[in-house]
Amino acid sequence: MPAKEGSTTIGVKEVAAKVGTDPKPLRVFLRKQGIGVGSGKRYAWPSMSDPAVRQIVREWGKAQEASNDA
Repeated sequence: MPAKEGSTTIGVKEVAAKVGTDPKPLRVFLRKQGIGVGSGKRYAWPSMSDPAVRQIVREWGKAQEASNDA
């Protein structure tokens, strides 16, 4: 979900671009990690340097490595 024009937050679209995937698989991954926001809500973080975003990027990388090793 893109951040609104003029918004100071980033959304799933921006984080997905950083990890090299589409927003939908990233949202599925976030829900599996217990980071769901609920129906009709949006994921939003203050910046790419936010600790939660950095954690998501790390966990996504680990999950991708694990799936590649399988």
